[in-house]
Amino acid sequence: MSCIFSIKLLAQDPAQASLMQGNNQYVMYESERDKGVNTDLMYSYLFESYEHFVKVLELPNNAKYAEGAKNRLRSMYPALFNAAVYYEEKMNPAKVLNFAGAYVDLPQMQAFRSEMLPQNAQYPDVVFLAATRAQYLKQNQRAAKYFSTYLNLPDGEREPGKEKSCYVSLSMIYGGLKDFASQEQILLKAVAKYPVEINFFYNLVNVYMATRNHAKLLNTFDQILAINPNDEQILPLKANMLKSQGNYSEALDIFKRLYALHPNDIKILRGLATTNYSVGVTILDEGKTNDAQGRTVSFENTVIIMTSNAGSHITENALGFNKDKNQSSKDKVMKALKDFLRPEFLGR
Repeated sequence: MSCIFSIKLLAQDPAQASLMQGNNQYVMYESERDKGVNTDLMYSYLFESYEHFVKVLELPNNAKYAEGAKNRLRSMYPALFNAAVYYEEKMNPAKVLNFAGAYVDLPQMQAFRSEMLPQNAQYPDVVFLAATRAQYLKQNQRAAKYFSTYLNLPDGEREPGKEKSCYVSLSMIYGGLKDFASQEQILLKAVAKYPVEINFFYNLVNVYMATRNHAKLLNTFDQILAINPNDEQILPLKANMLKSQGNYSEALDIFKRLYALHPNDIKILRGLATTNYSVGVTILDEGKTNDAQGRTVSFENTVIIMTSNAGSHITENALGFNKDKNQSSKDKVMKALKDFLRPEFLGR
């Protein structure tokens, strides 16, 4: 009966079992540490004990065992840093992530938030190390957590190069996860800190194109063009967006600028032609248009004469009263116009 009662007690008390397992592994760690022979085995016992003690703190009804687990975790905290350094020197990213991650995670646990664990002066480097190794191992959620932790370090603890790298990596991670809200948030922080770093703005363009946020997209175009007015990646995008919104005059101005730079570019020529056509149709339909500054230009009481070289290859020059030849030439010219211009344009 007593044996059955003992087994039942252990089954109902997993926190006690985890504490006992953690203590056993910790004793083995200390033994290997004192021997100083097998470092890999020593750190293997250390990490196993760490996992057991953390489990104690995460389990419900752990009040009787939590302090014991916390004491052990406090004792091993400096060794977690040493293990991370050791495995970084051995170029073992998975083990680096285990120990560097544990070194970063431990102070953030609810059980330790009310106290300051004695952190090594290289704590910021360990945070960045954990982030980059998690990213290398494609553990993107953990990588995002550690990159964010680095960005939240106090001023003076962040290195400028690493800080910028955190913004770049977080944008890549959130973009890969299609978490566009988080990607936008981190990029807005990045452009506020690096207002002339064009690549962050390009990434914002991708976010707003993916989310079809045209208002923010157009605003980002303007921010980029304020940095580089002749940005040939952004100018065509802005011109096409303005054209799609019916702002033909401003779009036409941009296409003219692009045409001056690249007179043989088929896409630019097509954009210039279709936008000119749209401006013409707008004038014919509404009797007005807007210039690039948004001012309305009225064509009321205006005669518009349009010329074209369509049909100029026709050489039949009938003169005088030869009606048949005149009609024949006219028919050929009209056919050439129909081949060259859209029906809706000719109909006007």
